[in-house]
Amino acid sequence: MAIRAALELRVHGVHGTSPSSMLGVEDPEQVAGDGITGVFRSDGPLPRRELQPGHAVEAYSWGALTSAVKGALGWVQRVLWLGLLPFALVNLAYWARLHVSDADGRGRWGATMVRWAALLLTMMIVLTGCFIAVDLVAWQCYRGGTKSCDVLPGVLDFMMFLAPSQRLAVAAVVPLAGIGVMWFLSRQSLARYEACSDSREMAGGGSHLLQDPRFWSSTRRTLRLQRIHLAGAIATVMAYVGAQVDRLAGRPGWWTAAAVVILAVAFGALARAHPQDLEHRGVEDDERSPDHWAGHFLRLAVAAVVVQLGWLASPWAGERSLQWDSSAGWYGHNLWFIGVFVAISVVNIAVFAAGRLSRAGSWLVIGLFVTAAAFATWLSLGVEGERTGAEVRPILAVTGSFALVFFLLMLLWQLGQRRHHPQEAWNGGAAAVLIGAAGWIALLFTTAAVTATADYLNGSDQSVSDLTSAQRAVGDTAAPDEVANADPDLVVVLSEEAVLRDAVVAMTDGGPQVVSGVVEVGTAEVADGPLRRVLPDTVVRRGTLVLEGDTMRLVDTCWIDAGEQVPSTCHPETPGFISGAEVTVTGQTVAIAPDGRIRVEVAHPPNTPLVVPQVLVWAPVVQVLWALLAALIALACAARLERRIGADIKAYVVQDRVPTESRLDVRRKRLRAAYAHRSERLIELLGAMTVVSVLLLLCLSATGLPPNTLVATLFPGWRSDLPHLVQSLSLYVVLGLSASLVLLSSYVRRSEATRKAVGILWDLTTFWPRAAHPLSPPCYAERVVPELTTRVRWGLERGGIVILSGHSQGSLIAAATLIRLDRRELDHVKLVTYGSQLRALYGRIFPRVLGPAVLGGTPTHGSPTFSDAHPDVPTDCGNAPVGPPGTGTLWDLLGVDGWRNLYRRSDPLGWRVFSDGTSPFDVRTAEVPPRVAGDPGPTVATHSAYQHTFEYREVVSGWLGEPLVHDAFWTIAEVRPLPKP
Repeated sequence: MAIRAALELRVHGVHGTSPSSMLGVEDPEQVAGDGITGVFRSDGPLPRRELQPGHAVEAYSWGALTSAVKGALGWVQRVLWLGLLPFALVNLAYWARLHVSDADGRGRWGATMVRWAALLLTMMIVLTGCFIAVDLVAWQCYRGGTKSCDVLPGVLDFMMFLAPSQRLAVAAVVPLAGIGVMWFLSRQSLARYEACSDSREMAGGGSHLLQDPRFWSSTRRTLRLQRIHLAGAIATVMAYVGAQVDRLAGRPGWWTAAAVVILAVAFGALARAHPQDLEHRGVEDDERSPDHWAGHFLRLAVAAVVVQLGWLASPWAGERSLQWDSSAGWYGHNLWFIGVFVAISVVNIAVFAAGRLSRAGSWLVIGLFVTAAAFATWLSLGVEGERTGAEVRPILAVTGSFALVFFLLMLLWQLGQRRHHPQEAWNGGAAAVLIGAAGWIALLFTTAAVTATADYLNGSDQSVSDLTSAQRAVGDTAAPDEVANADPDLVVVLSEEAVLRDAVVAMTDGGPQVVSGVVEVGTAEVADGPLRRVLPDTVVRRGTLVLEGDTMRLVDTCWIDAGEQVPSTCHPETPGFISGAEVTVTGQTVAIAPDGRIRVEVAHPPNTPLVVPQVLVWAPVVQVLWALLAALIALACAARLERRIGADIKAYVVQDRVPTESRLDVRRKRLRAAYAHRSERLIELLGAMTVVSVLLLLCLSATGLPPNTLVATLFPGWRSDLPHLVQSLSLYVVLGLSASLVLLSSYVRRSEATRKAVGILWDLTTFWPRAAHPLSPPCYAERVVPELTTRVRWGLERGGIVILSGHSQGSLIAAATLIRLDRRELDHVKLVTYGSQLRALYGRIFPRVLGPAVLGGTPTHGSPTFSDAHPDVPTDCGNAPVGPPGTGTLWDLLGVDGWRNLYRRSDPLGWRVFSDGTSPFDVRTAEVPPRVAGDPGPTVATHSAYQHTFEYREVVSGWLGEPLVHDAFWTIAEVRPLPKP
């Protein structure tokens, strides 16, 4: 029977499919929405459809939320989003927990641990900015008033004339500016993505998480998390600078203590449930929720860092800092990154064991790892001089043995969880897998950023292989602070012709004295002991300049005779101004005035290798090894899959009566799809290898030695340069990865394919509300789901039925939308999904949100292996009948005949939704038209164009009673154009 009024509403997936492609027509018109999201329909007929009067087909487009931008600022935002992937992954971990929404101890413990991991990731990113700006540039490049990094632009040369504390204060502004950028992105996204609310909430909520109004209403929670993270980030900058100042000053200051208190309060606040948390006991109360304290907390942190930097920039602090030992390295140079990375690992172990191991067992595992990590860290920091092989071997033996035993025990326990959690991804450890991936990627980003910056600062005469993890002292040479604050008997030997520019020279009874200005020479050396130290650009306050010849050129210099007033600066109106001259210097020496200060600018500065944290020297070696092994594992799995099920797939292609000319291509694409369907197994193998890599990294860092030194210490007779070559190659690989990110950022603007690829990444990760990390890419679903709900209810209010049609990620959006409707509304709604990941991917990774108890259907029983042909090739064991849907599930609410799913065996991103076996509810869609269609060279369909297939029309026409168009049986005169791609 024909339906009098009907609305078919199509929702696209991660590719950001255009409304034209969704509808198969050119230039559909927008009928609702704005410039970001909108509803489109066509005035004319749709291809291969016979729409009845009162029926309409619309396309809901939301892709601009993730893959479209406006203006230069929009492109900057998208580029910055590339660095937020770790934040997005840890946010996914929050929703992947087995006990999400449980208001008991397990639920709150898991939520707290994930949020702690999120804050630690924020600290790691901030520490990266601190190390680059404060340590590398302000401390190492301008150490003691010198300029060791000649590639730095001249606009930063004012740093040479600042006192040490003032340089630190200026440099600390850079990571604080990065924190400001993160605040801006988070603030803008709150207004753009999460500002839409549903027109009518569910009465009384529901039994599923997606039915809880708090799931889609998290703006206040995100705002509180944002303020806590920003305060913690500011405290990280305070602690990083304050610890160094305390050490150099020789006494503790309140800055570091204040930073520690702020961080402690931040971690404590994250352990407190918010009224919009699903784990919160009681009902959300918008009016009385005490969130105002978070704003005061952030303002307190801002005030503290302003006071700290203001004091360091003051003349009083600057004068005191002139007594600091400028040759000292950065305090806690290796501890900062090792400490944060170990803390992330500890939290990840807590999440890994949460809900699956007893409380006593969880604390035992955490305690063992913390003890071992603390011991390894103490060993890595306790180096006094070079360690011998006799000292290093026991360290490696002890730490390596513990790591091996710890890994094997956790592996055996994890494998044993398969019988307890067959329906959940990675045996219930999805949250830990996601946190581990976030930490590993964050370490990669940090290593790439530090390596790229240090390589640039090293200059063209040095390479990444010249980076070192320890500052080695050279005897009988002058340290930078000895040059800047030397006694009057300091001698600076200048080579080549010296040019005095923009200077003030005062004549005295003892000869000319330089008060201020710039001395340009080829090289400058400090004669101090048996060796001479070649200086970079240097600020000298006392001493004597020794010329190579007896002449000096003056350029724009003021020559002040004895007895005249000495000006502070020189300009053309100053008495004694000389635009250009050459003077003879008696004795080839020029003294620096007691209250003078000059800059020696050298044309050939020395190569001073920069010092980077030891863990960031070992990390590239371990990460490159990880990448090589990952590639080998992926290839081995592909070969095993081809060998074990390739013949079965080939036989089934013939059984499916695929036209002969398309069989080879169909077989290839089905095999690729089968490989993609086993991605959970592949990630499981890579995850185990990542754990080994992390333990290896900690063990190697515990030696306190860089790679080449470690090999030379263990094997004194080794004469090969292979270790140094491996270290250099690893650093170059990481440098290449950082360059790839820059290129990717460029291609995002120029390449539609690259823009879609980046958009796909955010489509998959940013569906979920920001419950763990407020600075992650924004949740588009908090806008999309309410908008789609409003449109569905609009169609129902006009007396018709609504068919919600979801492709790929659109099927997730559609399911999240419909489960919010009440049963009376769902009586008039149908759902068709295609290319969907609801059951095999989302249902396993997020079991409490999208598991079989929520959606219905038969639960999964583990991920397929690379030796198992099922479910990509039908087997007898996979043809069990599909049971009835569970009471209250989405399938039950829609009715058994109210939901159909389309899939292809060649679709790498599409699975069955109801079971792994054959059923009338999962409709198989052909990859190519049948031979009778007369298509001589059809494209083998994989993940797209489901909505234009005969199977799709058959499902929809069965609900609407519309005439079914059999395109394969047209006469010669009836053939119509293909739908627009």
